[in-house]
Amino acid sequence: MLLAKLRYVPLTAGKVRNWLDLLWRYILAKTPLYSGDLFCQFRDGTKMVAPAESGACWPLFEVMMTDDYRLAELRLESAPTLIVDIGAHVGSAAVRLSRMFPQAAVVCYEPNPGTARYLRANLALNGVVADVVEAAVAGEPGTGNLEGSAGLATSTVLLSGKPDLSATRSACAELQRGDEPPAPSRPRARQDGL
Repeated sequence: MLLAKLRYVPLTAGKVRNWLDLLWRYILAKTPLYSGDLFCQFRDGTKMVAPAESGACWPLFEVMMTDDYRLAELRLESAPTLIVDIGAHVGSAAVRLSRMFPQAAVVCYEPNPGTARYLRANLALNGVVADVVEAAVAGEPGTGNLEGSAGLATSTVLLSGKPDLSATRSACAELQRGDEPPAPSRPRARQDGL
């Protein structure tokens, strides 16, 4: 599996300034020798930190390096005034969209407390002022269970009922109705003056 991912090395080297250190730490993270975070300093100036787990790094890779969501092709008649990132994870989409639309207010929903810490760190690293709502978005308010890895910083699945969580760690998440995002608490202003 690790050898299959080596095909991404040239792409990573082209997009990430500290690619060699990142690659080294990513490989070490597959062993008991390293359990820290991965820090990416992209050539466009974006900085991101994520847990050294594949599930945590992959969404960052999809947004920042391979543009799987095709954000570079996004064409709007007018710039948005509000960006709402539902399931914001570590903030890669929120940060990238914030750079594309610097005047838009940003609201991020991330129900996973461990992941929300990384989200806040990445927003701060990039000077993005955003409201972070630690809740999931659903059709009706209530509570639900999050199922994820032991570190609670990788992908999570919102479950209803009483699932068997013996092999995973879970947390209870607040559910907010998804048809009306909250108004941002303050006007949008980048902390770095951009």
